[in-house]
Amino acid sequence: MKIRSNGKVYRSESEWREIFVRYAGSGLSQECFCSQEGLALSTFNKWQKRLDESRAGAELPQFLELKPELSPRDKLSVNSVEFLFPSGLQVRIGV
Repeated sequence: MKIRSNGKVYRSESEWREIFVRYAGSGLSQECFCSQEGLALSTFNKWQKRLDESRAGAELPQFLELKPELSPRDKLSVNSVEFLFPSGLQVRIGV
């Protein structure tokens, strides 16, 4: 965060990403969160739109290679498969 001589605060994109992570976990409305963080609601909304557009423009891979991490003792069940992604997303198929 940089504070200019005119008193305006400038934050980088990575700082705004961190702010939105805190907002997502806060359980607060945008108004309450911005008030607690000392943020202008208009700036918050501008950055939210900007980051949403950059995510939408990011190209997703066409295929995702999944490699099971099995030890020799593990048995692969054909009745169910579970995927745990680094983001924390958990997907179960055929439970």
